[in-house]
Amino acid sequence: MSSQLTQTQPEYIVRLKDEVDMEHHIQLFHETYSLYKVTDRWAPDFFNAYVGEFHPEVLDALRAHPDVESVSENSEGKRSEMIKQQKNA
Repeated sequence: MSSQLTQTQPEYIVRLKDEVDMEHHIQLFHETYSLYKVTDRWAPDFFNAYVGEFHPEVLDALRAHPDVESVSENSEGKRSEMIKQQKNA
């Protein structure tokens, strides 16, 4: 991957399946991809998800990974909306 992450790189919310160990998942991707930056995360027992900036190749790998339930672009209010949905589930 020759591109670099920039200040204008969009953030994405990566929601993991409930049984997935978030720390192990993040460590695996950090070891595999250099353009992988986690900027925020939730407590896994509350909402098993994290936010980050990712190269398009990494996004493709995340979307295809069996640990990942969903990947969505973070927009204003998106984090709050996802947390509300999780609380109501």
